Amino acid sequence: MKKVGKGTAVFCIVVGVLMCVAWSFLLATGQVPGIRESTLSFAFHWTAEFLTAIALIVAGIAILREVAFRRRLYYFATGLLIIATAGAIIYYVVVEPEPVAVVGLSIIVASAKMLAWRAHEGMNDLLFFVLGVVLYGELNALGNLFQAGDMTAAPYLLIMTAVTLPFTVYAFRRPL
Repeated sequence: MKKVGKGTAVFCIVVGVLMCVAWSFLLATGQVPGIRESTLSFAFHWTAEFLTAIALIVAGIAILREVAFRRRLYYFATGLLIIATAGAIIYYVVVEPEPVAVVGLSIIVASAKMLAWRAHEGMNDLLFFVLGVVLYGELNALGNLFQAGDMTAAPYLLIMTAVTLPFTVYAFRRPL
C-alpha cells in the first residue's frame, strides 16, 4: 500500500486552516461582494467551503495518527479542495481579475493533484475523490438554484444530493 506521508498531512492541515483564515479575513474586511443580495447562495457555498476546510484538517490529523480511514478521508477532502480551488480560479479570472490569486490558487491545485496522484492506488481512492467533487458541486449549485428561485431544476439536484450524502457515509463505513 502506498503511504500518504507526513508532508501530505501538513499540506492538508495548512490549507484547511488557511481556508478558514481567508474567509474570516474576507468577511471581516467586507470583501465579499453581493453577500446581502445572495445570502442563500453564500450559505450553501460556505457550507461547502467549511466542509472542505474541516475535511482537510481532519484528514491531515488522520494521516499523522495513521487512522484506518485516512486514505478515504484524504481523497474525499482532496476532491472537495480541487473543485473549490478551480471555482476560485474561475472567479478570480472572470469576475474579479486578480492575477496573484490565480497564481496562488493554481499552485494549490497543482500541489493537491501531485500529492493525490503520487499516493493513489486505484478505484477506491478515485471514488472518494469523485464523491468530494460531486458533493461540493451539488452544494454550490443547490444554493445558486434556490437563490435564483429555480424550482424546476432545484428538486432534481436536491434528489441527487440526497443520494450522494448517504452513499458517501455508507462508502466511508464500508469501503469498496
